[in-house]
Amino acid sequence: MFVAGLPFEKTGDDVRARFAEYGEVTDVRLTQHPSGQSKGFGFVSLATEDAVDAAIKALDGGDWGGRRLLVERARNPRP
Repeated sequence: MFVAGLPFEKTGDDVRARFAEYGEVTDVRLTQHPSGQSKGFGFVSLATEDAVDAAIKALDGGDWGGRRLLVERARNPRP
């Protein structure tokens, strides 16, 4: 899934914990500036399609740390 609107201070472990409520998280990749600071978006992979659907339904448009989340299926997912 593509995830945007992440609070800049959140780490991959924070994102993993948030999405683990909906199923097994198999991968988290956050995009960072060369300085190491988060750009506030990234990609999360869950083990099942049902978990993906549940996470999108529950989190898309919601608030996390004062930022509005965008959670959607990645348009060109890696195999």
